[in-house]
Amino acid sequence: MPKNADHLSYQRASTISAFGLAMQLALSVAMLVYGVLGGDYAATYGSIPMFFGVPIWIALLLVFHQHKLERLEAIETEAFRASDASQASVFDEVGADQVVQASRLAWMHRLLLPVFSVVIGIVAVVLGLILLFRTGPVELAADLNSGWGIAIGVACAFLGFVFARFVAGMARQPIWSLLNGGAGIAMAGALIGLLLAIGHFLDMALDERGLLETLPTVFRIFLLVYGIEVLANTVLNFYKPRRAGEYLRPGFDSRILALAAAPDRITESISGAINYQFGFSVTDGWFFKLLKRFAVPALVVGVLLVWGMTCFVVIKPDETGLKITHGQIQTYERTLPDGTTVETADLDPGLVVKLPWPFSRVVTFSSTAVNEIVIGTRKSHGGDGGPLLWKNPNQPGEQFMLVQPSRSIASNSRFRDLSILSLEMSVQYVVDDLRSYYELAQDGPRRDREAIRRDVLTTMASAAATQYISTFAEDQVLGAERASIADGLRDVIQTVFDRHDTGVRVMFAGIAGVHPSSDVATPFEDVVAADQDRLRDIELAEAERIATLARAVGDIELADRVITELDELDQMSRSGADSEAIAEQEALIMAMIQEAGGEAATRLSQARSNRWSRHMGERARAIRREGELAAYRAAPAAFLADRLLAAWVTATQDARVFVVPESLDVRIDQTEINQSLDFRSSDDSEGASQ
Repeated sequence: MPKNADHLSYQRASTISAFGLAMQLALSVAMLVYGVLGGDYAATYGSIPMFFGVPIWIALLLVFHQHKLERLEAIETEAFRASDASQASVFDEVGADQVVQASRLAWMHRLLLPVFSVVIGIVAVVLGLILLFRTGPVELAADLNSGWGIAIGVACAFLGFVFARFVAGMARQPIWSLLNGGAGIAMAGALIGLLLAIGHFLDMALDERGLLETLPTVFRIFLLVYGIEVLANTVLNFYKPRRAGEYLRPGFDSRILALAAAPDRITESISGAINYQFGFSVTDGWFFKLLKRFAVPALVVGVLLVWGMTCFVVIKPDETGLKITHGQIQTYERTLPDGTTVETADLDPGLVVKLPWPFSRVVTFSSTAVNEIVIGTRKSHGGDGGPLLWKNPNQPGEQFMLVQPSRSIASNSRFRDLSILSLEMSVQYVVDDLRSYYELAQDGPRRDREAIRRDVLTTMASAAATQYISTFAEDQVLGAERASIADGLRDVIQTVFDRHDTGVRVMFAGIAGVHPSSDVATPFEDVVAADQDRLRDIELAEAERIATLARAVGDIELADRVITELDELDQMSRSGADSEAIAEQEALIMAMIQEAGGEAATRLSQARSNRWSRHMGERARAIRREGELAAYRAAPAAFLADRLLAAWVTATQDARVFVVPESLDVRIDQTEINQSLDFRSSDDSEGASQ
């Protein structure tokens, strides 16, 4: 190929690389923006491998641009050498300087592309490991916009596949062989978009999110595998033999993605292997040619058959259906057993024929299923395993309803007052009229189509229940009248549902839980605790009474009789009864106490014993005094002498006594220990010496 033709070829490759860069960047950004704003982690993680195509296209653009510069340099060098100026010695050095672009191109293939491949491989491996083992499983948003997901996925798949096939076709030419790397990464984006579109289609058509929930992990594994392949290709390139002037495929040129971008190469390889095994050209036979001729029509017929199958829908025996064609609910006439004809939209169980999707569809709903809505505060039963106590702090979603005050408080109050209670009411219902129920509100999120209709029913039932409960007193709702209130609640809610033509029949409505605000829990428990303390004190007092009576009398029944007789004695004393009757009553009580034999009888016996002992002692003293008086009268002097001596004996019983004659002269020597000091008079001194 002439050098100027090579220059044009590399110019075309540069243009293709620039276009590939712009398309790769636009599709990657669109995928990322949709994934972040829509909460679609499958699209978010799918955009990461697509962004790896941006630096690859930049590298290809730089290399092809350098190839173009090298070809221009070669053309200029050849023209210079053919001119007369090259013969002059002054231009010898100029000719040597005209190989700069070729040297730079060789440097790019020898160093820049391998280093670039190693960097891409390391980043892909590290990022894949981090996303795979550090982020863990992800949860998709409940209300994904599958329409946008399908649109972006189909756009990426179509544009990526067409562009990858086009680039792979160009890469068959040796001069454009570097485009294989771009074709592979473009095919990767096409496969990512195809998987995303299929996942959202399954979510929209079959309400199946298994593929969408798996795609984030698949994309992370793909990123890790791609990085490992790039590093392996780079290492193997160092050991691959090459001819002079031949450039090796860079490491980021994935062989697996290249086969996906050019599947005809796989077919050619398989055909060659089959022909080799059989020894003749099987692919040139009539069967293979017939298969190739009718493969596309057969595929089209298969797609049409699958699309035609959407014309048939089977309604289960326990379901009721509605046929919606072009957005309108279809009605038909039904003959009742009495012969009358009515117009209805409900479809009976069985096979239903309709227009193919998306022109018509059948909505089904279970006609026997019992559904439930909760009014007021919804408790999370069994969430943390702990008990549900109304003294716990108010939950964020707790709702209060106004009720009348307690009847005892209202009757004693001059002011109009209200009370608040937290109620949890359960309403169970079935759908009788599917058309009325379906027209109640639009469909909800794809994961829960009935969410909005259920919210509308909850709002209606909540308004009716709030108005109904407000007519009752607090003690009625908290007390034994709760069951009768629940019966009336069902009728009130059914009336509201019928007024708005919801097509719903209420099966049950009841109060599942009710309690005042948690702020009054402590005072309420204080009252209960005070009642318990009162009962405890009564029981303790009763036990002490029984113990005291049993200890005092010995028999509880006899003690009660004694107490009765004591009360009668007290009444007799207050009423001024006869002393003999009082004495008889006292004697009766004494006899009963003695008969019981308890502590009181013991004390009475001891008191009687003490009384007799003291009585006999005082009597003995009286008799002794009479004897002493008789002795005194008989011999007064002797009696007094005897009493005096007895008194002296008693007084000196423990003392030292000296008996001396009355004429004994007692002198006291007052001489001090120190003889030199004598304070006595001379007469005293003489007397002492005598």
